[in-house]
Amino acid sequence: MPTGPRIWYHAYVIIDIFSRYIVGHTVEAAESAQRAEELIRETIVRNQIVPETVHADRGTSM
Repeated sequence: MPTGPRIWYHAYVIIDIFSRYIVGHTVEAAESAQRAEELIRETIVRNQIVPETVHADRGTSM
C-alpha cells in the first residue's frame, strides 16, 4: 500500500448549547482566526440569532 504525505484538515463546528444542534460548520486546510470569525458571522446571518456568549474549546484561533 503506497504511503504519501499526510494531509490534515481542521473542522470548525458551531453547536447550539441548548438544543445540541450543529448550526454552523466548515472544514479548512489551515487553522485561521479570520476563518473562524467568518464562520461565526455566516452562522449568525443564516440563523438570524445573535448569541449572548460564544464558548470556544479549541485554541487561539477561536
